[in-house]
Amino acid sequence: MTTENAPTWANVTLSDLLLSLQVPDGWEAEPEEYAVTLRGPSDEDYTPTVTLQEGEPEEPGHDWWLDFTEQIVGHLIDSSPGFELVGQREFRLSSLDAEVYAVTAHWESADPRVPETTQLQAWIWAGSTRMYSFSASTSVAHEERDLPVFDHMLDSVRLLPARP
Repeated sequence: MTTENAPTWANVTLSDLLLSLQVPDGWEAEPEEYAVTLRGPSDEDYTPTVTLQEGEPEEPGHDWWLDFTEQIVGHLIDSSPGFELVGQREFRLSSLDAEVYAVTAHWESADPRVPETTQLQAWIWAGSTRMYSFSASTSVAHEERDLPVFDHMLDSVRLLPARP
Protein backbone atom coordinates (compact mmCIF):
# COMPACT_ATOMS: atom_id res chain seq x y z
CA MET A 1 0.00 0.00 0.00
CA THR A 2 1.66 3.21 -1.11
CA THR A 3 1.24 6.39 0.88
CA GLU A 4 -0.77 8.03 -1.88
CA ASN A 5 -3.23 5.11 -1.96
CA ALA A 6 -3.35 4.55 1.80
CA PRO A 7 -6.83 4.90 3.27
CA THR A 8 -7.73 7.22 6.09
CA TRP A 9 -8.68 5.14 9.12
CA ALA A 10 -11.51 5.51 11.62
CA ASN A 11 -11.38 3.86 15.04
CA VAL A 12 -14.60 1.91 15.50
CA THR A 13 -15.76 0.42 18.80
CA LEU A 14 -18.24 -2.42 18.57
CA SER A 15 -19.42 -2.51 22.17
CA ASP A 16 -21.83 -5.42 21.62
CA LEU A 17 -18.91 -7.53 20.36
CA LEU A 18 -16.49 -6.19 22.99
CA LEU A 19 -13.88 -5.10 20.46
CA SER A 20 -12.55 -2.17 18.52
CA LEU A 21 -10.64 -1.93 15.26
CA GLN A 22 -9.61 0.50 12.58
CA VAL A 23 -11.82 0.66 9.49
CA PRO A 24 -11.15 2.66 6.31
CA ASP A 25 -13.26 5.80 6.02
CA GLY A 26 -16.17 5.22 3.69
CA TRP A 27 -16.73 1.58 4.59
CA GLU A 28 -20.26 0.69 5.68
CA ALA A 29 -21.09 -1.39 8.75
CA GLU A 30 -24.02 -3.80 8.95
CA PRO A 31 -24.36 -4.94 12.56
CA GLU A 32 -26.07 -8.23 13.33
CA GLU A 33 -26.47 -10.20 16.53
CA TYR A 34 -22.97 -11.36 17.56
CA ALA A 35 -21.48 -10.10 14.27
CA VAL A 36 -20.76 -7.15 12.02
CA THR A 37 -20.17 -7.04 8.28
CA LEU A 38 -18.02 -4.23 6.90
CA ARG A 39 -18.25 -3.40 3.20
CA GLY A 40 -15.81 -1.36 1.18
CA PRO A 41 -16.48 0.55 -2.02
CA SER A 42 -18.06 -1.60 -4.73
CA ASP A 43 -16.22 -2.39 -7.91
CA GLU A 44 -17.88 -3.59 -11.08
CA ASP A 45 -17.34 -7.23 -10.13
CA TYR A 46 -16.97 -7.45 -6.34
CA THR A 47 -17.32 -5.60 -3.04
CA PRO A 48 -14.51 -6.12 -0.52
CA THR A 49 -16.10 -7.46 2.64
CA VAL A 50 -14.98 -8.19 6.20
CA THR A 51 -17.17 -10.07 8.67
CA LEU A 52 -16.34 -10.32 12.36
CA GLN A 53 -18.34 -12.83 14.34
CA GLU A 54 -18.22 -13.57 18.05
CA GLY A 55 -18.58 -17.11 19.32
CA GLU A 56 -17.19 -19.60 21.78
CA PRO A 57 -14.53 -22.27 21.36
CA GLU A 58 -15.98 -25.76 20.98
CA GLU A 59 -14.10 -26.89 24.09
CA PRO A 60 -12.43 -25.11 27.00
CA GLY A 61 -8.68 -24.93 27.36
CA HIS A 62 -5.66 -23.94 25.35
CA ASP A 63 -5.12 -27.51 24.08
CA TRP A 64 -8.31 -27.19 22.04
CA TRP A 65 -6.97 -23.99 20.43
CA LEU A 66 -3.67 -25.68 19.55
CA ASP A 67 -5.52 -28.63 17.97
CA PHE A 68 -7.80 -26.24 16.09
CA THR A 69 -4.90 -24.29 14.56
CA GLU A 70 -3.16 -27.51 13.54
CA GLN A 71 -6.25 -28.84 11.77
CA ILE A 72 -8.00 -25.82 10.26
CA VAL A 73 -6.00 -25.57 7.00
CA GLY A 74 -6.59 -29.25 6.23
CA HIS A 75 -10.28 -28.78 6.97
CA LEU A 76 -10.47 -25.77 4.62
CA ILE A 77 -8.71 -27.69 1.84
CA ASP A 78 -11.00 -30.71 2.30
CA SER A 79 -14.25 -28.77 2.59
CA SER A 80 -13.71 -26.01 0.03
CA PRO A 81 -13.04 -27.16 -3.52
CA GLY A 82 -11.03 -24.45 -5.26
CA PHE A 83 -9.21 -23.45 -2.03
CA GLU A 84 -5.49 -22.69 -2.52
CA LEU A 85 -3.40 -21.78 0.53
CA VAL A 86 -1.24 -18.68 0.00
CA GLY A 87 0.10 -18.16 3.53
CA GLN A 88 -0.51 -18.35 7.24
CA ARG A 89 0.68 -16.55 10.34
CA GLU A 90 0.21 -16.58 14.08
CA PHE A 91 0.51 -13.61 16.42
CA ARG A 92 -0.87 -12.17 19.65
CA LEU A 93 -3.05 -9.12 20.03
CA SER A 94 -1.83 -6.55 22.50
CA SER A 95 -5.16 -6.65 24.31
CA LEU A 96 -6.11 -9.45 26.67
CA ASP A 97 -3.21 -11.54 25.32
CA ALA A 98 -5.50 -13.00 22.65
CA GLU A 99 -3.98 -15.37 20.10
CA VAL A 100 -4.61 -15.04 16.36
CA TYR A 101 -4.26 -17.64 13.63
CA ALA A 102 -4.63 -16.20 10.11
CA VAL A 103 -4.78 -17.90 6.72
CA THR A 104 -4.58 -16.20 3.33
CA ALA A 105 -5.95 -18.11 0.36
CA HIS A 106 -7.23 -17.91 -3.17
CA TRP A 107 -10.58 -19.48 -3.88
CA GLU A 108 -12.06 -20.28 -7.25
CA SER A 109 -15.72 -21.20 -7.57
CA ALA A 110 -16.95 -23.91 -9.89
CA ASP A 111 -19.44 -21.29 -11.10
CA PRO A 112 -17.71 -19.24 -13.83
CA ARG A 113 -19.91 -16.22 -13.00
CA VAL A 114 -18.29 -15.93 -9.56
CA PRO A 115 -14.92 -14.15 -9.67
CA GLU A 116 -11.85 -15.78 -8.15
CA THR A 117 -11.30 -14.33 -4.70
CA THR A 118 -8.49 -13.68 -2.27
CA GLN A 119 -9.48 -14.30 1.32
CA LEU A 120 -8.03 -13.60 4.73
CA GLN A 121 -9.55 -15.91 7.33
CA ALA A 122 -8.52 -15.47 10.94
CA TRP A 123 -9.57 -16.82 14.29
CA ILE A 124 -8.99 -14.90 17.51
CA TRP A 125 -8.87 -16.99 20.67
CA ALA A 126 -9.51 -14.92 23.79
CA GLY A 127 -9.66 -17.82 26.21
CA SER A 128 -11.96 -20.73 26.87
CA THR A 129 -15.19 -18.73 26.64
CA ARG A 130 -14.60 -16.18 23.88
CA MET A 131 -13.49 -16.48 20.27
CA TYR A 132 -13.93 -14.48 17.07
CA SER A 133 -13.77 -15.27 13.39
CA PHE A 134 -12.53 -12.60 10.96
CA SER A 135 -13.42 -13.33 7.33
CA ALA A 136 -12.30 -10.95 4.59
CA SER A 137 -12.75 -11.36 0.87
CA THR A 138 -12.01 -9.45 -2.34
CA SER A 139 -11.64 -10.31 -6.00
CA VAL A 140 -8.16 -11.45 -7.06
CA ALA A 141 -8.12 -8.44 -9.39
CA HIS A 142 -8.05 -6.16 -6.31
CA GLU A 143 -5.85 -8.30 -4.06
CA GLU A 144 -2.93 -5.85 -4.05
CA ARG A 145 -5.22 -3.01 -3.00
CA ASP A 146 -7.39 -4.83 -0.45
CA LEU A 147 -5.20 -7.45 1.23
CA PRO A 148 -3.04 -4.82 3.02
CA VAL A 149 -6.27 -3.15 4.18
CA PHE A 150 -7.54 -6.46 5.56
CA ASP A 151 -4.20 -7.11 7.29
CA HIS A 152 -4.28 -3.65 8.89
CA MET A 153 -7.85 -4.15 10.09
CA LEU A 154 -6.99 -7.52 11.65
CA ASP A 155 -3.80 -6.20 13.25
CA SER A 156 -5.74 -3.26 14.72
CA VAL A 157 -8.30 -5.42 16.57
CA ARG A 158 -8.37 -4.72 20.30
CA LEU A 159 -10.53 -6.82 22.59
CA LEU A 160 -12.40 -5.12 25.38
CA PRO A 161 -12.85 -6.74 28.78
CA ALA A 162 -16.17 -8.43 29.44
CA ARG A 163 -18.70 -6.31 31.26
CA PRO A 164 -19.51 -7.27 34.85
